Amino acid sequence: MDGLEALNKNYLILKNEVDSIQISLLSQKTAWYKKIPVIISILALTFSFGTTYVSNKRIKIQDIQAIKSDLRNMLQQLSAIPSRNFELTKKYSDDPNAVAFVGGQINQENALLASQAAELIEQLPDDRVSAIEAYSVAVALQFSYQNQKAFEMYELSHNLATDMNTNVAAKRGMANILFISGQAEAGRVQFQEALNTFSIFKGYNDFIQKTTHIVTLLNWFGAESGSGFNAQSIQKLNEAENISKTLRPGPYTVQVQGQIQQARNQIIGLSIQSTTTAQ
Repeated sequence: MDGLEALNKNYLILKNEVDSIQISLLSQKTAWYKKIPVIISILALTFSFGTTYVSNKRIKIQDIQAIKSDLRNMLQQLSAIPSRNFELTKKYSDDPNAVAFVGGQINQENALLASQAAELIEQLPDDRVSAIEAYSVAVALQFSYQNQKAFEMYELSHNLATDMNTNVAAKRGMANILFISGQAEAGRVQFQEALNTFSIFKGYNDFIQKTTHIVTLLNWFGAESGSGFNAQSIQKLNEAENISKTLRPGPYTVQVQGQIQQARNQIIGLSIQSTTTAQ
């Protein structure tokens, strides 16, 4: 009997161990979604991802707002430079050395602000930059002889422009930069595209189209003349003059025709100077 009891006792011990192993194995095969600790961990991870995304989104929006604020501030400073330059030049008109010094300081300020403004624009998404902002920076960069960066800003302005004036002005800017850089043929292509602007922007009356073309042609004249292409410059001036003769009478027509005459006088003056030098 003692042997049988011992055997039964050992059997019970072994059975308990087997049951324990089976329970352990069965618990490992339980679906993950039935495990409360796993569910809690997944929910915590999901919440963490969500809060991180929202936080990053908020930070990005705040960064964009800060950059836009800095950009507006710089553009305001850039827009004030020409007036300040005029006032200081007038103030020291009797002192050429002072005028030269002040001019140099203002040019440095313009170059610094323009470069910083361009960097800010490059940090912003295109839909947070206006065409006129890019154009203003391009003009400032061109004044400080940063031609490559100016061209990039003119190009960005043109791509963003939804109005005719900014679109055609940006094209003229690109054309002028190309002429300055010695790429006259590429510049002519840009000027011609500026003349074709009304194939894109419809609905403008005859007077606006003609006066816009005249301004483009006068810009083209200046670029050709400045690069030494005298025959081409005269051709563009003649084209502008021919259009001006078809304008209806009015103050702006008189102003435009006066600008054309000034350009004509410039050519005459250069011709006289060239003849005198040759003699």
